[in-house]
Amino acid sequence: ARKKVFDFDFGELAIKGRSAGGNIITKFPVRKITFIEKGKSSLGSIKAWMDEVSGRVNTQERGVYLGEFDTGDLMLAVYKNGTYEQKSFEDNMKFEVDQLVSLSKWTSESIVSCIYYEGEREWSMIKRFKIETT
Repeated sequence: ARKKVFDFDFGELAIKGRSAGGNIITKFPVRKITFIEKGKSSLGSIKAWMDEVSGRVNTQERGVYLGEFDTGDLMLAVYKNGTYEQKSFEDNMKFEVDQLVSLSKWTSESIVSCIYYEGEREWSMIKRFKIETT
C-alpha cells in the first residue's frame, strides 16, 4: 500500500555538502515530478543596478542603483510614449535607455506623477495615480 501521488516541498530539505549522499524521499522509482510553485530565495534579496550607457540591469554595482529584489518582486519601466510595463527581475535584462523615463522597483503603493503639456493652448495637466493591475 504505497502512496503513488504525493506532494513534497523541497524547500524543507537541508542544504548538504558535496560529499553527502543526498536525500531519500521514497524507496520506489519516481515517474514524474511536477513543478508547483517557485519559492523565495534562501540567499535573500539581490541588489540591482542599471548601466545608463548599455541599458543592462546588473548585480556588479555598475550604474544607477535600483534597489533590492526578491523572488516575486517586479520592476516598473515607464517609457516616453506614455506606456509602462511590469517585469519580474532577472539579471542581464536590457532596456532601451533613450526610450526610458523611469525604471524602479514596483510596489502596490507606488504613485506615478505625469505632466502633459499642450503646446497649442500653452497649458499643462498633472495627474497622480497608483498603477492598478488586473
